[in-house]
Amino acid sequence: MEKQAQEIDRENFAVEERLAYLESEEYKKKEAKDKLGLRDPGEFVVFVKPRVSQENNSIDSEISPANSVTPNDPIISNPLKWWQYFFK
Repeated sequence: MEKQAQEIDRENFAVEERLAYLESEEYKKKEAKDKLGLRDPGEFVVFVKPRVSQENNSIDSEISPANSVTPNDPIISNPLKWWQYFFK
C-alpha cells in the first residue's frame, strides 16, 4: 500500500507540474505563436518551404551545381551557411 501511495504521490506531482506549465505565461506565449501566428514586437518569422517539382508534385531533391561540394571547397559551418543564405 505504501508503494502505491508513493506512486500516486509522484503521479500527482507530475500532474501538478504539468498544470502549472499549462497555466504559465511561457506556455500561453508559445501557443499564441504556434497556433495563432502571433509574434513579439521586433521579432520576425522566416518560413522555409521545400521546392516542389512541377512534373510529379514531389519535393525536388536535386542539388544544383552551385550548392554542390567538391573536395577542394573549404568547410563552412552551418550557422555561417544560414547567415549567407539569408543575408547575402
